[in-house]
Amino acid sequence: MENGKMNSSSIKVISFDIGNTLIQLGKGGFCEEFCIKTGIQRDILRPLFIEYFLTKKYSIDDAVYKVCSIIGYKDPQKIISEFQPAPIFLFEDTIPTLEQLTSEGITIVATSNCTPWEAGGIEELGLNQYLKEVFYSYNIGTAKPNPANFHYVQKAIGVSSKNILHVGDNYIADFKGAIAVGWQAVLLDRNSKSILYENGVSKIPTIRSLKELLNIVRQSMH
Repeated sequence: MENGKMNSSSIKVISFDIGNTLIQLGKGGFCEEFCIKTGIQRDILRPLFIEYFLTKKYSIDDAVYKVCSIIGYKDPQKIISEFQPAPIFLFEDTIPTLEQLTSEGITIVATSNCTPWEAGGIEELGLNQYLKEVFYSYNIGTAKPNPANFHYVQKAIGVSSKNILHVGDNYIADFKGAIAVGWQAVLLDRNSKSILYENGVSKIPTIRSLKELLNIVRQSMH
């Protein structure tokens, strides 16, 4: 962690984002592909993504047809037929970090904004054994950074907000969302792309690899 204060001694649960935090995506997800094919910017489509892709258990067919009807795109079937799930890979620090956290007695969960048809990477890559629970936005009915998403997770795991540390790569969805409900949070910025640096130092708690997270946890053990 490069800057910022954190009460590491209170950490009992660590919540991880999935995509580009635990799992490396070989290309952009379905939402990005949808933007490219329709030619409409993501910021414009974001409310529709949340409503029809990320927070309901719609099939890909139902979700795409609903959104295309709203935006007036005439060939939803082309989007569906050409969709190929993004190849996924484990970051090299994922398994060692989860193994170490488990050995330290930390409870680990995953909290992800995810479409139903893109879920499965956690199981496919063998991460389930390290996770007490996986919380997908389409099961919860809300997506990060909505406070309801974090409140749902907190209620399910049954600990105080101050005892949860959330780790993710998205400043708004992960960091700001978690902080807003009283969780602790760390921004994972593997490629130093955050705009929140000043003179090379992050203005918020930041790590550049999951290995750095282990240092935070070890501090909590002393």
